[in-house]
Amino acid sequence: MRIRLVAVLLMVFAGRVGAQSFDQTAHPGAYADLSKAEWRFHTGDDPRWADPGFDDSQWPLLRGDESWDDQGYPHYSGYAWYRIRVKVQPGRALSFAPGHILDSYEVYADGREIGHWGPMVASGFPLSSHSAWSLLAQVPQHSDEIVLAIRVWHYWEWAGYYGGGFGRDPAMLGDSVAVGNWVALAKDESFLKAAPVNLTALLSLLAGLGTLLLFAKDRASREYLWFGVMETAYGLSGLWIMCVGYLFALGIDRRDLVNRSFLGEILMVASVLFLFRFVDRPVTRWARWFLFAQIPFSLLTVAFITGRLLSIGQMTTIGTLNNLLWAVTELWVVFRFWKHSRGARLLAVPLLVVVVVNFVPAVYSLVFRVGWTTWQTPLVPISNFQFVYAWVAQLIYLAAVAYFLVERFAETQAERTRLKDEFEAARTVQQVLIPDFLPPVAGLIVKSAYLPAQEVGGDFFQVLPLEDGSAFIVVGDVSGKGLQAAMTVSLLVGTLRTLAEYVSGPAEMLAGLNRRLHGREAGCATCLVLKIAPEGEVTLANAGHPNPYLDGEEVLTDSNLPLGLTLEVEYAETRLWAGPGQTFTLVTDGVVEATAAATRELFGFERTQAMSRQAAEAIAEAARAFGVGAPQGDDITVLTVGRV
Repeated sequence: MRIRLVAVLLMVFAGRVGAQSFDQTAHPGAYADLSKAEWRFHTGDDPRWADPGFDDSQWPLLRGDESWDDQGYPHYSGYAWYRIRVKVQPGRALSFAPGHILDSYEVYADGREIGHWGPMVASGFPLSSHSAWSLLAQVPQHSDEIVLAIRVWHYWEWAGYYGGGFGRDPAMLGDSVAVGNWVALAKDESFLKAAPVNLTALLSLLAGLGTLLLFAKDRASREYLWFGVMETAYGLSGLWIMCVGYLFALGIDRRDLVNRSFLGEILMVASVLFLFRFVDRPVTRWARWFLFAQIPFSLLTVAFITGRLLSIGQMTTIGTLNNLLWAVTELWVVFRFWKHSRGARLLAVPLLVVVVVNFVPAVYSLVFRVGWTTWQTPLVPISNFQFVYAWVAQLIYLAAVAYFLVERFAETQAERTRLKDEFEAARTVQQVLIPDFLPPVAGLIVKSAYLPAQEVGGDFFQVLPLEDGSAFIVVGDVSGKGLQAAMTVSLLVGTLRTLAEYVSGPAEMLAGLNRRLHGREAGCATCLVLKIAPEGEVTLANAGHPNPYLDGEEVLTDSNLPLGLTLEVEYAETRLWAGPGQTFTLVTDGVVEATAAATRELFGFERTQAMSRQAAEAIAEAARAFGVGAPQGDDITVLTVGRV
């Protein structure tokens, strides 16, 4: 039996079974593929099995190019050993690349450990895709025969899901330079095959970062935020898979699952929130339950990291169930709003493809754990590449979303350009209607201060001199803000200038403004009208506006209803005299309602009255400064009218 084994091993070292013995002198740069040899195999674990003098003649023989699942040990997990004796030329510098072995393993040459891959403990989480370049071990000084022993740990959750032990790649032993060159070529080829997957991850990462930049410029479009977070997490997860093999070679066991779990949770939460923004619908109760469920799942992940509560198998099962719940939630969102959202119809097919290729295997993974089936990751071979279905589906999904986001971005920019042009037109009109320089009126000094809350405002004021030497002084405030309020201001100011030619008093002017505004969708407006005669007689009428001040004292008026609410209203007039040197102060409610950011206190009527003797610019600036740190809630307008 031993003679037959030696003969077989000599033929193995020659590179193919049945060939002549390998001669290193004649072929100094060659190597042998030990995966085509038959190895002694035994399940279990015993450190004595690394000893070159151990008698393994009773161990069964297994081929090195097939897993032990395919050779009589299906679904076996735990420790197992491989042993083989090889004839070599003494003194040569040899290296050994063991190839694809699942999962973690240690390599011994003549009883001495020469390399290891991954954690050799039950709590370790091994990598599932080792390649031939995972480990390149230097064989120490040797005689004409060496004994190689490989101790393997196969993760129980993958027993039957992936075959244990040797797999698809060669196991090379030979000249160190030759084996090193072979490993380098194998590594390049493996990287080339994985290039489409890695490129997809990189594209997702770039798409995510680019979309986050769009959100930085457009904070109102939250769909950019959630899509950016989702794609960034997806890309980082994919690139992590590419890099994690090197970390496992250093003995890092739990970090793959931990990092991918947290990135996966971020991806799932962001994708659900993105979908609701995408279909222009608020987050529903069902989706809120899913989002809240991520909190206990995060706590379970922390418990797994500390190793105090969950095993890797339990964590993997919970994660799979969480992924399935995510798939159901996303599909429910898309098909729930199918009829009402073009975005939902656009995403339906790509999302369905993503769910099928990602989560049908997840269902299979749950089924195989109870021994009902086995499953291998499906690959689509294209030339020298291998596309994983999930990544192809991700590209389709990414393309659909990118198309819709670009289209929406273009529409948004066009709408903003249109609104900007309208605001510019409104601002131009308002600058004409609310003059920077007031017309002179004999016997009066009129000063104004105007601080709109937005680009265009809803406050208005006019100084309208009359032929008899008197003048109408008007100040008002339109309900609302922005463009619509500015258009209402334009309507009222145009009406004021027309009415000033033929009305005799403030009450008649308010009645005319009320008729003009009533029945329109422009809302309502407050207004205060003063008519000041050359000799000092002042007539006032008020439509819901704050009272004026005369030399610091409030002038009481019958305020009546604001303009535009009803035609069944009669505006009363108040008459008084203003002597030389006396000053009226007129304000809008933006002064009184200015709010402190820290205390939410109002500027109020008392402060307004106390400052009413000061210049218009000083009063307006005091109200603005009082509300620094909080958004300006309303336009601020102040007029002072002094008799000389």
